[in-house]
Amino acid sequence: MRHLHPRFQSGLGLEPRPWHNRLMSETSTNIHPYSLEIIPPKADGGSYQWAIRKNGKLTQRSDRSLPSEAKARESGLGQIEKLLSGVGDR
Repeated sequence: MRHLHPRFQSGLGLEPRPWHNRLMSETSTNIHPYSLEIIPPKADGGSYQWAIRKNGKLTQRSDRSLPSEAKARESGLGQIEKLLSGVGDR
């Protein structure tokens, strides 16, 4: 692979991305066709929630308030694992 000067890497997808801005293909777990959206608190000190989408359509939303973004992500991914395994199919 050709190495480009950092000035020319911008916009080509070669620069490192923060964890919250990664593409689904960059994660270690395949959760297709689901996507997980972490909803930040509306006010400082508030709680986080999550929403699960299947092919872009809202499927499920958290019913509990979670104290941190990490806890919300963990809870949401746990629910996606249940959906992928067939638990709770309607």
